Amino acid sequence: LEWTLPVVIGDDTISVAQVSYDERILKDDIQKKLLATLGQLMAVALGTFFFAVFIGLTMAWSLSHPISLLEEAARAFGEGRLDYQTPIAGRGDELGRLARAMTAMAQKLKELGALKDEFVALVSHDLRGPLAGITMYVDHLQEGSPGPVNEAQNKILTIIRINSQRLSAFINNILDTAKMRAGRMEYHREPRDLDALAREIVTLLDLLMADKEIRFSYEAEPNLPWVQADGQMIQQLLTNLLSNAIKFTPRKGQISLRLKKTSDAMVWACVKDTGPGIAAEELPKLFKKFGQASAPGGDVRHGTGLGLMIAKDVVDAHGGKIWVESKVGGGSAFYFTLPQASGDIQSPKP
Repeated sequence: LEWTLPVVIGDDTISVAQVSYDERILKDDIQKKLLATLGQLMAVALGTFFFAVFIGLTMAWSLSHPISLLEEAARAFGEGRLDYQTPIAGRGDELGRLARAMTAMAQKLKELGALKDEFVALVSHDLRGPLAGITMYVDHLQEGSPGPVNEAQNKILTIIRINSQRLSAFINNILDTAKMRAGRMEYHREPRDLDALAREIVTLLDLLMADKEIRFSYEAEPNLPWVQADGQMIQQLLTNLLSNAIKFTPRKGQISLRLKKTSDAMVWACVKDTGPGIAAEELPKLFKKFGQASAPGGDVRHGTGLGLMIAKDVVDAHGGKIWVESKVGGGSAFYFTLPQASGDIQSPKP
Protein backbone atom coordinates (compact mmCIF):
# COMPACT_ATOMS: atom_id res chain seq x y z
CA LEU A 1 0.00 0.00 0.00
CA GLU A 2 1.12 3.58 -0.69
CA TRP A 3 0.01 7.11 0.35
CA THR A 4 1.16 10.43 -1.19
CA LEU A 5 0.74 13.65 0.88
CA PRO A 6 1.84 17.22 -0.04
CA VAL A 7 4.17 19.12 2.29
CA VAL A 8 2.79 22.72 2.64
CA ILE A 9 4.45 25.69 4.30
CA GLY A 10 2.25 28.66 4.39
CA ASP A 11 0.49 28.79 1.06
CA ASP A 12 3.25 27.06 -0.79
CA THR A 13 3.58 23.32 -1.49
CA ILE A 14 7.22 22.69 -1.19
CA SER A 15 7.35 18.93 -1.48
CA VAL A 16 5.48 15.69 -1.58
CA ALA A 17 5.71 13.00 1.16
CA GLN A 18 5.23 9.44 0.09
CA VAL A 19 4.47 6.69 2.68
CA SER A 20 4.28 3.05 1.72
CA TYR A 21 4.47 -0.38 3.44
CA ASP A 22 4.39 -4.07 2.49
CA GLU A 23 1.15 -5.54 3.86
CA ARG A 24 2.51 -9.12 3.74
CA ILE A 25 5.58 -8.23 5.80
CA LEU A 26 3.43 -6.36 8.31
CA LYS A 27 1.06 -9.32 8.73
CA ASP A 28 3.99 -11.70 9.18
CA ASP A 29 5.50 -9.44 11.81
CA ILE A 30 2.20 -9.15 13.70
CA GLN A 31 1.67 -12.92 13.48
CA LYS A 32 5.15 -13.59 14.90
CA LYS A 33 4.54 -11.24 17.81
CA LEU A 34 1.17 -12.85 18.49
CA LEU A 35 2.72 -16.33 18.43
CA ALA A 36 5.50 -15.24 20.77
CA THR A 37 2.96 -13.76 23.17
CA LEU A 38 0.84 -16.94 22.97
CA GLY A 39 3.93 -19.07 23.68
CA GLN A 40 4.71 -16.99 26.74
CA LEU A 41 1.13 -17.35 27.94
CA MET A 42 1.25 -21.15 27.40
CA ALA A 43 4.56 -21.42 29.26
CA VAL A 44 3.13 -19.47 32.18
CA ALA A 45 -0.03 -21.60 32.14
CA LEU A 46 1.90 -24.88 32.02
CA GLY A 47 4.24 -23.72 34.75
CA THR A 48 1.31 -22.74 36.91
CA PHE A 49 -0.40 -26.09 36.21
CA PHE A 50 2.63 -28.19 37.09
CA PHE A 51 3.32 -26.11 40.16
CA ALA A 52 -0.27 -26.60 41.29
CA VAL A 53 0.01 -30.36 40.64
CA PHE A 54 3.26 -30.50 42.59
CA ILE A 55 1.74 -28.61 45.51
CA GLY A 56 -1.33 -30.86 45.40
CA LEU A 57 0.71 -34.06 45.34
CA THR A 58 2.93 -32.78 48.12
CA MET A 59 -0.05 -31.96 50.28
CA ALA A 60 -1.71 -35.28 49.47
CA TRP A 61 1.48 -37.19 50.36
CA SER A 62 1.91 -35.20 53.55
CA LEU A 63 -1.56 -36.37 54.57
CA SER A 64 -1.63 -39.91 53.16
CA HIS A 65 1.88 -40.96 54.22
CA PRO A 66 1.30 -40.45 57.97
CA ILE A 67 -2.05 -42.21 57.64
CA SER A 68 -0.38 -45.17 55.92
CA LEU A 69 2.17 -45.28 58.76
CA LEU A 70 -0.70 -45.32 61.28
CA GLU A 71 -2.31 -48.11 59.28
CA GLU A 72 0.95 -50.09 59.40
CA ALA A 73 1.16 -49.55 63.15
CA ALA A 74 -2.42 -50.76 63.61
CA ARG A 75 -1.62 -53.85 61.53
CA ALA A 76 1.50 -54.53 63.62
CA PHE A 77 -0.45 -54.19 66.87
CA GLY A 78 -3.14 -56.47 65.49
CA GLU A 79 -0.51 -59.11 64.73
CA GLY A 80 0.77 -58.94 68.30
CA ARG A 81 3.91 -56.85 67.62
CA LEU A 82 3.21 -54.51 70.50
CA ASP A 83 6.77 -53.10 70.57
CA TYR A 84 6.31 -51.52 67.14
CA GLN A 85 7.26 -47.83 67.16
CA THR A 86 5.22 -45.52 64.94
CA PRO A 87 7.63 -43.17 63.08
CA ILE A 88 5.26 -40.17 63.28
CA ALA A 89 4.87 -40.27 67.07
CA GLY A 90 7.08 -37.17 67.33
CA ARG A 91 4.79 -34.95 65.27
CA GLY A 92 3.02 -32.14 67.04
CA ASP A 93 -0.24 -32.31 65.13
CA GLU A 94 -3.35 -34.48 65.55
CA LEU A 95 -1.77 -37.42 63.73
CA GLY A 96 1.20 -37.36 66.08
CA ARG A 97 -1.09 -37.34 69.11
CA LEU A 98 -3.04 -40.25 67.64
CA ALA A 99 0.20 -42.17 67.07
CA ARG A 100 1.31 -41.60 70.67
CA ALA A 101 -2.11 -42.73 71.93
CA MET A 102 -1.87 -45.91 69.85
CA THR A 103 1.63 -46.62 71.19
CA ALA A 104 0.49 -46.10 74.78
CA MET A 105 -2.45 -48.43 74.17
CA ALA A 106 -0.11 -51.09 72.74
CA GLN A 107 2.19 -50.86 75.76
CA LYS A 108 -0.80 -51.24 78.08
CA LEU A 109 -1.93 -54.28 76.09
CA LYS A 110 1.57 -55.70 76.37
CA GLU A 111 1.53 -55.31 80.15
CA LEU A 112 -1.91 -56.88 80.42
CA GLY A 113 -0.82 -59.67 78.07
CA ALA A 114 2.21 -60.42 80.24
CA LEU A 115 0.01 -60.60 83.34
CA LYS A 116 -2.45 -62.83 81.51
CA ASP A 117 0.30 -65.14 80.25
CA GLU A 118 1.78 -65.45 83.72
CA PHE A 119 -1.63 -66.23 85.23
CA VAL A 120 -2.51 -68.78 82.55
CA ALA A 121 0.92 -70.42 82.82
CA LEU A 122 0.59 -70.77 86.58
CA VAL A 123 -2.94 -72.18 86.36
CA SER A 124 -1.99 -74.54 83.53
CA HIS A 125 1.05 -75.77 85.44
CA ASP A 126 -1.13 -76.50 88.48
CA LEU A 127 -3.54 -78.45 86.28
CA ARG A 128 -0.83 -80.87 85.17
CA GLY A 129 -0.68 -82.66 88.52
CA PRO A 130 -4.39 -83.55 88.80
CA LEU A 131 -4.51 -84.43 85.10
CA ALA A 132 -1.57 -86.81 85.45
CA GLY A 133 -3.33 -88.38 88.42
CA ILE A 134 -6.53 -88.90 86.39
CA THR A 135 -4.61 -90.56 83.56
CA MET A 136 -2.70 -92.79 85.97
CA TYR A 137 -5.85 -94.00 87.69
CA VAL A 138 -7.61 -94.62 84.38
CA ASP A 139 -4.66 -96.79 83.29
CA HIS A 140 -4.82 -98.57 86.63
CA LEU A 141 -8.52 -99.32 86.24
CA GLN A 142 -8.25 -100.46 82.62
CA GLU A 143 -5.45 -102.82 83.52
CA GLY A 144 -7.90 -104.49 85.92
CA SER A 145 -5.67 -104.22 88.98
CA PRO A 146 -8.48 -103.23 91.39
CA GLY A 147 -10.78 -105.73 89.71
CA PRO A 148 -12.25 -106.53 86.30
CA VAL A 149 -14.24 -103.89 84.41
CA ASN A 150 -17.07 -104.69 82.04
CA GLU A 151 -17.34 -103.46 78.46
CA ALA A 152 -19.49 -100.42 79.29
CA GLN A 153 -17.13 -99.35 82.08
CA ASN A 154 -14.11 -99.81 79.82
CA LYS A 155 -15.74 -97.61 77.17
CA ILE A 156 -16.30 -94.85 79.74
CA LEU A 157 -12.69 -95.12 80.89
CA THR A 158 -11.53 -94.90 77.28
CA ILE A 159 -13.52 -91.68 76.82
CA ILE A 160 -11.94 -90.28 79.99
CA ARG A 161 -8.48 -91.20 78.67
CA ILE A 162 -9.13 -89.58 75.29
CA ASN A 163 -10.32 -86.32 76.85
CA SER A 164 -7.41 -86.38 79.30
CA GLN A 165 -5.01 -86.59 76.36
CA ARG A 166 -6.75 -83.68 74.67
CA LEU A 167 -6.61 -81.60 77.82
CA SER A 168 -2.96 -82.49 78.31
CA ALA A 169 -2.12 -81.34 74.77
CA PHE A 170 -4.06 -78.12 75.37
CA ILE A 171 -2.16 -77.40 78.60
CA ASN A 172 1.20 -78.17 76.96
CA ASN A 173 0.40 -75.74 74.14
CA ILE A 174 -0.45 -72.96 76.60
CA LEU A 175 2.73 -73.49 78.62
CA ASP A 176 4.92 -73.71 75.51
CA THR A 177 3.38 -70.55 74.10
CA ALA A 178 4.04 -68.66 77.33
CA LYS A 179 7.68 -69.78 77.29
CA MET A 180 8.14 -68.84 73.63
CA ARG A 181 6.65 -65.39 74.12
CA ALA A 182 8.89 -64.79 77.13
CA GLY A 183 11.96 -66.07 75.25
CA ARG A 184 12.50 -68.78 77.87
CA MET A 185 12.01 -71.81 75.64
CA GLU A 186 15.12 -73.99 75.77
CA TYR A 187 15.94 -76.64 73.18
CA HIS A 188 18.23 -79.56 73.96
CA ARG A 189 19.38 -80.72 70.56
CA GLU A 190 21.00 -84.12 70.19
CA PRO A 191 20.87 -86.97 67.66
CA ARG A 192 17.36 -88.43 67.86
CA ASP A 193 15.57 -91.21 66.00
CA LEU A 194 12.62 -89.45 64.33
CA ASP A 195 11.10 -92.78 63.34
CA ALA A 196 11.00 -93.94 66.97
CA LEU A 197 9.67 -90.57 68.17
CA ALA A 198 6.88 -90.71 65.59
CA ARG A 199 5.89 -94.27 66.50
CA GLU A 200 5.52 -93.29 70.17
CA ILE A 201 3.18 -90.42 69.30
CA VAL A 202 1.13 -92.60 66.95
CA THR A 203 0.67 -95.12 69.76
CA LEU A 204 -0.52 -92.38 72.12
CA LEU A 205 -2.99 -91.01 69.59
CA ASP A 206 -4.26 -94.40 68.45
CA LEU A 207 -7.27 -94.20 70.76
CA LEU A 208 -8.34 -90.86 69.29
CA MET A 209 -8.19 -92.27 65.77
CA ALA A 210 -9.96 -95.48 66.76
CA ASP A 211 -12.76 -93.45 68.35
CA LYS A 212 -13.48 -91.85 64.94
CA GLU A 213 -12.73 -95.06 62.99
CA ILE A 214 -9.98 -93.25 61.08
CA ARG A 215 -7.78 -95.37 58.81
CA PHE A 216 -4.16 -94.51 59.55
CA SER A 217 -1.06 -95.38 57.54
CA TYR A 218 2.55 -94.81 58.53
CA GLU A 219 5.63 -95.12 56.36
CA ALA A 220 9.25 -94.33 57.21
CA GLU A 221 12.01 -94.72 54.67
CA PRO A 222 14.37 -97.61 55.53
CA ASN A 223 17.61 -96.50 57.22
CA LEU A 224 16.16 -93.06 57.83
CA PRO A 225 18.89 -90.70 59.12
CA TRP A 226 18.54 -89.43 62.67
CA VAL A 227 17.82 -85.75 63.24
CA GLN A 228 19.62 -83.20 65.39
CA ALA A 229 16.72 -82.15 67.57
CA ASP A 230 15.07 -81.80 70.95
CA GLY A 231 13.13 -85.05 71.14
CA GLN A 232 10.42 -83.76 73.47
CA MET A 233 9.69 -80.72 71.30
CA ILE A 234 9.64 -82.80 68.12
CA GLN A 235 7.09 -85.09 69.72
CA GLN A 236 5.05 -82.00 70.63
CA LEU A 237 5.30 -80.91 66.99
CA LEU A 238 4.07 -84.29 65.74
CA THR A 239 1.32 -84.35 68.37
CA ASN A 240 0.01 -80.95 67.27
CA LEU A 241 -0.02 -81.85 63.57
CA LEU A 242 -1.60 -85.27 64.06
CA SER A 243 -4.12 -83.96 66.60
CA ASN A 244 -5.24 -81.32 64.10
CA ALA A 245 -5.55 -83.97 61.41
CA ILE A 246 -7.66 -86.14 63.72
CA LYS A 247 -9.81 -83.17 64.74
CA PHE A 248 -10.72 -82.15 61.18
CA THR A 249 -10.84 -85.54 59.50
CA PRO A 250 -14.40 -86.88 59.30
CA ARG A 251 -15.40 -90.26 60.74
CA LYS A 252 -13.94 -93.16 58.73
CA GLY A 253 -11.57 -90.75 56.98
CA GLN A 254 -7.86 -91.30 56.34
CA ILE A 255 -4.65 -89.89 57.80
CA SER A 256 -1.11 -90.71 56.77
CA LEU A 257 2.34 -89.91 58.14
CA ARG A 258 5.41 -90.21 55.87
CA LEU A 259 9.10 -89.76 56.73
CA LYS A 260 11.98 -89.70 54.27
CA LYS A 261 15.42 -88.16 53.76
CA THR A 262 16.16 -85.43 51.24
CA SER A 263 19.14 -84.61 49.08
CA ASP A 264 20.07 -81.52 51.14
CA ALA A 265 20.87 -83.33 54.43
CA MET A 266 17.36 -82.88 55.81
CA VAL A 267 14.65 -85.28 56.91
CA TRP A 268 11.20 -84.62 55.43
CA ALA A 269 7.86 -85.39 57.09
CA CYS A 270 4.29 -85.13 55.85
CA VAL A 271 1.00 -85.40 57.77
CA LYS A 272 -1.89 -85.72 55.32
CA ASP A 273 -5.62 -85.95 56.00
CA THR A 274 -8.92 -86.20 54.15
CA GLY A 275 -10.56 -83.32 55.99
CA PRO A 276 -12.58 -80.47 54.46
CA GLY A 277 -9.48 -78.64 53.30
CA ILE A 278 -8.58 -74.96 53.60
CA ALA A 279 -9.17 -72.14 51.12
CA ALA A 280 -6.05 -70.49 49.67
CA GLU A 281 -6.84 -67.10 51.24
CA GLU A 282 -7.02 -68.71 54.68
CA LEU A 283 -3.60 -70.41 54.56
CA PRO A 284 -1.53 -67.37 55.71
CA LYS A 285 -3.45 -67.33 59.03
CA LEU A 286 -2.47 -70.84 60.05
CA PHE A 287 0.96 -70.33 61.59
CA LYS A 288 0.13 -67.11 63.45
CA LYS A 289 -0.94 -66.83 67.07
CA PHE A 290 -4.65 -67.55 67.46
CA GLY A 291 -4.82 -67.82 63.68
CA GLN A 292 -7.55 -70.21 62.66
CA ALA A 293 -8.75 -70.82 59.16
CA SER A 294 -12.44 -70.82 58.44
CA ALA A 295 -13.95 -74.12 57.49
CA PRO A 296 -15.89 -74.32 54.21
CA GLY A 297 -19.11 -72.41 54.74
CA GLY A 298 -17.46 -69.63 56.77
CA ASP A 299 -17.47 -71.20 60.24
CA VAL A 300 -14.25 -70.74 62.19
CA ARG A 301 -12.58 -73.99 63.17
CA HIS A 302 -12.71 -74.73 66.87
CA GLY A 303 -9.48 -74.72 68.89
CA THR A 304 -6.95 -72.37 70.45
CA GLY A 305 -5.02 -71.63 67.28
CA LEU A 306 -1.77 -72.25 69.20
CA GLY A 307 -0.79 -75.68 67.89
CA LEU A 308 0.42 -74.63 64.45
CA MET A 309 2.13 -71.51 65.81
CA ILE A 310 4.10 -73.72 68.22
CA ALA A 311 4.85 -76.14 65.38
CA LYS A 312 6.34 -73.32 63.31
CA ASP A 313 8.41 -71.99 66.23
CA VAL A 314 9.79 -75.48 66.91
CA VAL A 315 10.71 -76.11 63.27
CA ASP A 316 12.23 -72.63 62.86
CA ALA A 317 14.30 -73.09 66.03
CA HIS A 318 15.74 -76.30 64.58
CA GLY A 319 16.66 -74.70 61.26
CA GLY A 320 13.94 -76.45 59.26
CA LYS A 321 10.92 -75.33 57.26
CA ILE A 322 7.19 -75.95 57.63
CA TRP A 323 4.45 -75.38 55.08
CA VAL A 324 0.98 -76.54 54.09
CA GLU A 325 -0.76 -77.56 50.88
CA SER A 326 -4.53 -77.68 50.88
CA LYS A 327 -7.66 -77.02 48.89
CA VAL A 328 -11.32 -76.99 49.77
CA GLY A 329 -12.73 -80.50 49.55
CA GLY A 330 -9.30 -82.06 48.97
CA GLY A 331 -7.90 -82.41 52.49
CA SER A 332 -4.69 -80.89 53.82
CA ALA A 333 -1.03 -81.90 53.88
CA PHE A 334 1.38 -80.36 56.39
CA TYR A 335 5.09 -80.72 55.65
CA PHE A 336 8.19 -79.99 57.69
CA THR A 337 11.91 -80.64 57.46
CA LEU A 338 14.57 -81.09 60.13
CA PRO A 339 18.37 -81.20 59.77
CA GLN A 340 20.04 -84.60 59.84
CA ALA A 341 22.32 -85.40 62.76
CA SER A 342 26.02 -85.19 62.02
CA GLY A 343 27.72 -88.52 61.31
CA ASP A 344 26.15 -91.60 59.82
CA ILE A 345 23.43 -92.33 62.40
CA GLN A 346 20.44 -94.11 60.94
CA SER A 347 17.21 -95.55 62.22
CA PRO A 348 17.23 -99.36 62.24
CA LYS A 349 15.54 -101.01 59.30
CA PRO A 350 11.98 -102.03 60.31
